[in-house]
Amino acid sequence: MRLFLAVLPDEQARDALVEVQNRMWEAGLRGNYDIRDNLHITLAYIGEYPDPDGILDLLEEIQRDRFVLALQGIGVFRKLYWCGVKENDALQALTADIRHRLSDAGIPFDRKKFVPHITLLRKAWSEAGDPYPEIDVPEVSWEAGRISLMKSERMKQGMVYTEIGSIPLI
Repeated sequence: MRLFLAVLPDEQARDALVEVQNRMWEAGLRGNYDIRDNLHITLAYIGEYPDPDGILDLLEEIQRDRFVLALQGIGVFRKLYWCGVKENDALQALTADIRHRLSDAGIPFDRKKFVPHITLLRKAWSEAGDPYPEIDVPEVSWEAGRISLMKSERMKQGMVYTEIGSIPLI
């Protein structure tokens, strides 16, 4: 089972992110847009791992306060467009804590540097010829209230991410 840990945006933030995707489409950007239900911030990508309950048990030890996240700007990495998240010490500390616990428990995860973002578009190309159109991001924030353990499955319609468990923040 392919797993990752994430913070999910609330409905208002998802609405704003879909609006940003619509603006990208109107600006001529084409490719594989992430669907509304897949929008998230990955805290740790675990990959194939047979024991999701073990991961949830490990996370139950985390006692961290809820915090507020805010969208900020569009970024591009090769053919991937993403929405940034304003710098947030609580998010960085939570992610470091999670990754430290995974490492101590011997649970493998992708150790790339954590850069908080929400993927919007993959395999992008520009129908209008401008691969970097000016796209405004609404000033939207939401409270991060839980850590979600997500399952990733390849389906006919593309990747589908499903929350299979969560741990509340206090």
